[in-house]
Amino acid sequence: MLATHAPLYLPTSGENIKDRDSLGECCATSKEHEIALGARCEHPDRSTVGARPDERAAEEDSPNIPMHCHYCEKEGYTSLTKNMKSLKLIELGIVRLKRNDGFKERIGDKEAVLVILEGKCSIKTKSHSFPQVGKRKNPFAGKATAVYLPPYTNYDIVGKSDCEIAVCKVKAKRRGKPVLITPDKVRLKKVGKDNFKRDVYNIVNGKTGAEHILVGETINRKGNWSSYPPHKHDKDNLPFESKQEELYFFKLEPADGFGIMRLYNGKNDEVFTIKNNDVVAIPRGYHPVGVIPGYRIYYLWILAGKKRILKPKDDPRYSWVK
Repeated sequence: MLATHAPLYLPTSGENIKDRDSLGECCATSKEHEIALGARCEHPDRSTVGARPDERAAEEDSPNIPMHCHYCEKEGYTSLTKNMKSLKLIELGIVRLKRNDGFKERIGDKEAVLVILEGKCSIKTKSHSFPQVGKRKNPFAGKATAVYLPPYTNYDIVGKSDCEIAVCKVKAKRRGKPVLITPDKVRLKKVGKDNFKRDVYNIVNGKTGAEHILVGETINRKGNWSSYPPHKHDKDNLPFESKQEELYFFKLEPADGFGIMRLYNGKNDEVFTIKNNDVVAIPRGYHPVGVIPGYRIYYLWILAGKKRILKPKDDPRYSWVK
């Protein structure tokens, strides 16, 4: 079976392509719409957005309030950011494939990073072929394998096993070549101390050759905090701070756990309960993350800005803990 992110790719005769209606969307505006997607959802009693429908318009008009939704696992491609009005640069989708199933897409004016969350697949472009990509059984089981794709690239993915791939995109123009990022190229940085120790994995950093996108993964130890002391990156004020839009995609281990994420600045202060497969957009503000004892929390993070410089600014009220 072959799925595609229509209408960007036009199938040739004889290919079995899922149409647009068969592709899920993360940010449903009601429980009824979520059910209509036919998704297998871990939390069918939960709304898939952070705000109630009657607050929706106000949220979209306020760039200070990030959006929060839940991804319901479904085969094929699911957009997680289509309805996230606070994001101007970043897109995220998830591709889930059974063994030998496929997905095709043509990237327009965006660069992309395909992060293998679990399983194995092959990835092919017009000029490059990566026949065996990925080997970990889940995001907690080691460093990621990823592929960087420059703008205007056509790519095919075929599952070599059941697999899940995060498709991270950011608006870009600069041409280039696809790059395979193997686990040995992913830099691990152990950050923090006491109960805010965490492992930070830099997948696409300043050396990758991308134009705007930065991608990595963070894993909190059981009961610990991360993005702490709270930091932000919503103003261009180098050398003290660089403006970057950001998005988090979460996993829990075990999957029935939960975490807490606070998003705040001088105008807004929101606290979200984070569950497995939740997504949070961070256009601005401080954004610490904690997880309950006995559980680990993982998040894929995507950053994008005009200046590809990661320079966060700590909240001065809490920076003393360093």
